[in-house]
Parts: sequence; structure tokens; C-alpha cells
Amino acid sequence: MNQELEKYIDMALVDGVIAESQRTFLRKKAKQLGVDDDEFEFILSAKTQIKQKELHASSPPPPPIQIIKTNSDKSTKEGGVYKCPACGETVISFSANCDSCGHEFRGTNNRSKINELIIELEKIEEWEWENNPYNGRNGQSRLDHMVRNGISSKQCSLIENFPIPNTREDILEFLALSLPIGMKKFSWSEKFTHAAEIQLQKSYKAKAKQAIIKARITFKSDKNLCNQIESYANQLKL
Repeated sequence: MNQELEKYIDMALVDGVIAESQRTFLRKKAKQLGVDDDEFEFILSAKTQIKQKELHASSPPPPPIQIIKTNSDKSTKEGGVYKCPACGETVISFSANCDSCGHEFRGTNNRSKINELIIELEKIEEWEWENNPYNGRNGQSRLDHMVRNGISSKQCSLIENFPIPNTREDILEFLALSLPIGMKKFSWSEKFTHAAEIQLQKSYKAKAKQAIIKARITFKSDKNLCNQIESYANQLKL
């Protein structure tokens, strides 16, 4: 992350709000410093959320939110909010800590999404091997690379729409999941026969880059985690 750009963003975020003129200035500054638009927007969004939380924490607490649960609703997730497993207070989704008690969301069932992602990825793969017209079950020759391309094409959409991992465990698990496909090398000829798989690699690396940027901002005081994050970033060349 560019420290000079961070300094300008922090100055603009004194009141927790970015005016359009400030955004325009910051975008120009980011371009001058060699920061691409996607990374700039992500950094700006993340730092805005952090600043707004800081301002919120220093202001008088609002009246408690009353949530009515039906008998059939046994989940800890309710709409766009979650219940803290430590104190029971509601917290917005994508929070790393409870604003009320400081509890860190590590490995709680409603927070871990990586296993769900893996299950969905496996479902896509199973469906394609069963139903893809190139699977060889229709009397024609089986073309494995065509089936794999079908798998990759559908998995791309899933990865691109996957929420950015939020907890330490989810971030590290997603990066570990991204590493094999992210580091895979393709020969010159495979760039034509494995086009969808190459696109899947790009989708994984783009999401991994977002997770790395978020980790650098959210957990910058955790040196051990930052070292692990930078190790993944180096291996993925991000």
C-alpha cells in the first residue's frame, strides 16, 4: 500500500466523509503514484469504513435495536446484521470485531464462508462432468479440456461474486485455496485450449488481491498475520 496515498486519504477522511472533489483529487493522486483504480477504490472504501467506525465509537451510543425473531428463525444472522456470540449485540456484516465488547469473529459458523464456497465449487464440477455435452456420455469422444473449460467458466462467476473474506481464518483459507490455481503455469498452446481456466486464475487472483488489501488495513497491527499475508502476496505475485 502506498503510504503517501494513505496520508492524503486520512486527511480527507477527518470527518468520515469523502466529498466528490476530494475523491477526484485522490483518484488523480493515486494515478500519479501508480495505484490502479480498483486498488484505490478498495483502499478508500476500507479506510472510510474504519474511520466511520472510529467516529461511531466516540459518539454516544444509539438506542438499542429491537429485533423480533419468529420461532422458525434460529439463525444468528438477521438480514444485514449478525449477533455477537459473546455479548449478543447486533453487528453489521463484514465486521472483524464486535463494536460493543470487542469480541473478534474467528471461526464462528455464521462467519466462515470458505467451506460454503468450496462446496459450491465442487457442485459445479460434479454437474459439469455429469451434464457437459463433451463428457463422452452421448456416444461422442470425451474432451476433458472442454469439460474443464465449462467448469472454470461457471466457477469464475462464483469467485467474482464471492464476498471478500473477513476474518483471519477466512482470509488465510481463501489465499491457500487460491494459491494452486494462482501459481499454475500455462504453455503457449494451453492459452487457447484452457482460456476459461486462465480466466478462473485471474478471478482467483483478483479476489485474493482484495483480501490481501483488506488484511493489510484491518490487521496491520498483527505482525504474524501480516507476514503470512505478504508470503501469499509474493507467491501470487500480487
